[in-house]
Amino acid sequence: MGTIACDLDADGDQDLLAVSDGAANRMYRNDRGQFVEAALEHGVAFDLKGTANGSMGVDAADITGDGLSEILITTYTQQLPTLFENSPGAFFSDTTRIRAVGISLRPHVNWAVGLMDFDNDSDTDIFVCNGHFLRNADVLPEVTRFAVPNALLLNSDGRFAPNSDQQIETDQPDASSRGAAFEDFDNDGDIDCIILNCGSAAQVLENTTVSSGNWLEVELSGTTSPRMPVGAKVSLIAGDRTQSRELSSGRGYQSHCGTRLHFGLGEYDEARIKVSWPSGIESDVAEVDCNTLIRLVEP
Repeated sequence: MGTIACDLDADGDQDLLAVSDGAANRMYRNDRGQFVEAALEHGVAFDLKGTANGSMGVDAADITGDGLSEILITTYTQQLPTLFENSPGAFFSDTTRIRAVGISLRPHVNWAVGLMDFDNDSDTDIFVCNGHFLRNADVLPEVTRFAVPNALLLNSDGRFAPNSDQQIETDQPDASSRGAAFEDFDNDGDIDCIILNCGSAAQVLENTTVSSGNWLEVELSGTTSPRMPVGAKVSLIAGDRTQSRELSSGRGYQSHCGTRLHFGLGEYDEARIKVSWPSGIESDVAEVDCNTLIRLVEP
């Protein structure tokens, strides 16, 4: 139902993760261009209880700030979305309950997911699209409906507690959402969202979060690497905090994040940028001012 390509084992190449509806997930580890299926070995085949959930969407990002990519998988009604936390060697642990991820999402079918900093406070938040595929879902015993609100889970010291859930305010009625595209569409420094709905019009959600946090956006152009250097990893150092993001193409379910890498900086007003390009070239940019888009060309 959903796939993503990213460097899950931090060895400099792209691995593949495919999530399955009611079957074991698959992780294809890239070993010098040869792909080895190793989901069970790395701990992402099943959830904490050994269950193959109705996995729908998937995204990956560094949530814990250690430079490794965590995985979040959305699931079917009456199942928790699954957060797989990464550790050196790409050994993943299901920390969904520890991180209090998505308890309020359990009644619903969850689809697209975006791991982004939506309030520019320098940590990673979670956006999830919700909605059943059965129009008569309100008469089923699963305590959900066909059309329900989507959810924004704000990161509070590494936890996504229910009281941080924010209903998405929109002048359109609730819908049964599926895919989403995330990007700073209006160039004002925060992440907006376009949502693909089932049987109704798409929604364009402008981010109007009241935040004093600074931001920086990075757009990459390859030379030795492909022009769109999928797999490039950008580390941003601001004060005593390091954030990392990887350029990827596509997200599951039916979704995409833009070609810019967005960083919330919180109170910091300048940052240093380091880029690891797919070609193996490393580049370093000295202190740059915040609240701007910087375009970097591979040296």
